[in-house]
Amino acid sequence: MLDPKHEAIRQTCVERADTWLDTLSASLDFRSPMGPTLALRAIGRGQCHIARAAQEFWQNRSTGGVGSDARYRWELTHERAGGAEYVPALESWEFRPSDAPLIERQGVEFGDKLLLPLIVADACELLLKKEFEQSWFEEAAPAFRRDIARYLHGQAATSDLLMLFALSLRPNALSAFKPFALAISSYFVPTAKREGIVHGLRYPYHETPLLSASAMLAEGLFACETETPLLARLLRSIADQEKEEGFCDVDNPPDPFTNFLAARLLSKLDPAFDPERSIAHLARWQEAKGFWRFLGPETPWFTWEITKWLASAGKPFATRFEFPPIEEMRRDQKTKLPYYAYFVDVATLMRATPGLSEASVEVAFLDLAGFREFNNTYGQDAGDDVLCAFAETLSELENAVVIRDGGDEFLVIGAPTGTGLRQAMVDFRERWPKRFVERFGADVPPVVSRAIMGTCRGATLRSAREILGRHVGQLKHRERELGRIGLLEDLGELSSF
Repeated sequence: MLDPKHEAIRQTCVERADTWLDTLSASLDFRSPMGPTLALRAIGRGQCHIARAAQEFWQNRSTGGVGSDARYRWELTHERAGGAEYVPALESWEFRPSDAPLIERQGVEFGDKLLLPLIVADACELLLKKEFEQSWFEEAAPAFRRDIARYLHGQAATSDLLMLFALSLRPNALSAFKPFALAISSYFVPTAKREGIVHGLRYPYHETPLLSASAMLAEGLFACETETPLLARLLRSIADQEKEEGFCDVDNPPDPFTNFLAARLLSKLDPAFDPERSIAHLARWQEAKGFWRFLGPETPWFTWEITKWLASAGKPFATRFEFPPIEEMRRDQKTKLPYYAYFVDVATLMRATPGLSEASVEVAFLDLAGFREFNNTYGQDAGDDVLCAFAETLSELENAVVIRDGGDEFLVIGAPTGTGLRQAMVDFRERWPKRFVERFGADVPPVVSRAIMGTCRGATLRSAREILGRHVGQLKHRERELGRIGLLEDLGELSSF
């Protein structure tokens, strides 16, 4: 938890930024390249009237070919949309001092290259929302593919990996274009494995280590559930480069974008990371009107992303921690829970990441007593209903992930450093029998849970599962103790077994 000083700073920053974004959204010109971003934010905040207004406006605009400047129903540059008050004059653009020669040479094109990934990812995510008919996405998909493909060829580490990062922030967009995301990451993975960090590809960063690009690659690897050992190595490298004045790319002073990238990654995966300094630095970089920018054209996107990070930064690590995303193809079709292979991914992440490997992790193993008899009596379809109802109830546990281990066996992994799983399991033990009766009736012989749990270090999660799996079998000899709410036993620290 933050100290009172930094908590006050955090709250003030979020309030000022949200006020600016709300004001901007209320008067938004939907021609703006940031229109999809602000409409997406509005849906997330329940302000669906803004999304409807955007949709009505875009319906009256036509598109050109997939290669034209008018390939979408919104503009791709602020110049074509009539400008924006948050975009400073070109001579005032700042990112990293090393970028100054490129900005002088390329002009607004420099900003357009960094803006396009944000537009594409957010527009794709928006059009895949239920508020939009599928035809909207189908119309834009060829242009999305063409634009994303521009970042597959290793032209520049910052812009290429910004495309990967932007997709990793939007789950529906990532699902739609995951092969592209994997292709982008694959270009940078070999060097990162060899050097432990991403290097630049072109002037002025040719063969220069880039912390910002490394953080974006790490986010992409995490979202794509790939190259977990490399992700852990990048985490270590980034954490080691924090300075008193903030995070920076080599030979450049700290900047808000690099600080945001590093803080966002570390705060959700490294229990040793203290977000207070990053909060203070970002507060210092917040403009008087309430927004953040690292260049200018991306200001609404950047401000929104920082406010989302700040909203989580004030929470304990167990609440900030993010389990790896779960793709639909990795879910069990009956219960919709991830299956055992996902457990292997989580265990690998925790073993490979220094902070997580030493963190305390609560874990539980459950099976169902009376399930076989129920299945034999009422049929397999009814048995599947029981499994689904049980999984649904178990999934209500907070700060934990539930995995179907196989058959009628389930795993629950608490967030690292968390201490609330035991009480949550006690509450679940009381709640499940009531749900069973509501669903299947009081006159049906009960199907109750046998659960055994304990605590391990992240590095020993796989062996903890084996220990619990052996001990849950021993509970099967204690049928008389089941009653109508089942059994729950806590073995405590599992290292002694």
